[in-house]
Amino acid sequence: MESGQEPQSRETPECSGTEDSAEAAQVRLRFVLEQLPAAVWTTDLNLRLLSVTGKALSDLGRTPEMMVGRPIAEGFASHGGASGEMALAHQSALAGEAVSMSLALAGRVTLSVHVEPLRDARGEICGAIGVALNISDARDAERRLEHQAYHDPLTDLPNRAELQRVLQRRISEMDGPAEELAIIFVDLDGFAYLNDTFGHTRGDDILVDVAERLRSRLGQGDFLCRWGGDEFVILHRSAQGSDEIAKTVEYILEALSSGVVIDGRRYNIAATAGISIAPRDGTNWESLLRAADTAMYQAK
Repeated sequence: MESGQEPQSRETPECSGTEDSAEAAQVRLRFVLEQLPAAVWTTDLNLRLLSVTGKALSDLGRTPEMMVGRPIAEGFASHGGASGEMALAHQSALAGEAVSMSLALAGRVTLSVHVEPLRDARGEICGAIGVALNISDARDAERRLEHQAYHDPLTDLPNRAELQRVLQRRISEMDGPAEELAIIFVDLDGFAYLNDTFGHTRGDDILVDVAERLRSRLGQGDFLCRWGGDEFVILHRSAQGSDEIAKTVEYILEALSSGVVIDGRRYNIAATAGISIAPRDGTNWESLLRAADTAMYQAK
């Protein structure tokens, strides 16, 4: 929840005590707001709903008839913690504050909610007024864009940008000198020949299969990314020393020992790995990746 500056209060005939004015205001409000992808409501000082309207009500599985006359928290009772957050926001509105927040509801619905004091013609607080916009599509689009920014489109593995973020974080999280972080740089042997001989489409199929095979050998907490081309990088934490790391690398590369079978045809492929160890070979992602890459080319 974020509290804004002194809110601009809404004056409405709803609290004026004039029944005809209140009814006319409701009609005008419904006419405008029922056309918008939003939900708008007002409450009294006891936080009971006086009016509710808007197309976004359907996203909540609610109708105005289900909500009017009920406490504001009951209007969101089927959405877990959202009911509590809504109640707190409306209590703040009764205290004179405007509150803006995002609510993640059940069913992957996300609402942008704004609540502020409702004032009568004399400027006195007589309830609260709120508006909610369904921003689920926008949030889903943001998540897709972020996923695309940090994942390889072919294998759906994390890409090098994500590797850099994860590696730097794991370096900072290392628990004393007893723990080591292995950066394992894997390069496929003979992939260029397969790619040129059988075509790029079949080459892509092979890379996807290799990615799945490597992923199947990961231990708990291991991280795998596609660095680019036919190169992959694995992060592996170890508190058991170099022998354990070497056995882990051997186990992972064994996933490729039987070759790759696609559409009934076997493609023999192997891999070479180079390893750097943090903190022994560096304490930042650039030096560690460079050391692992160098070790891999030396191993070839």
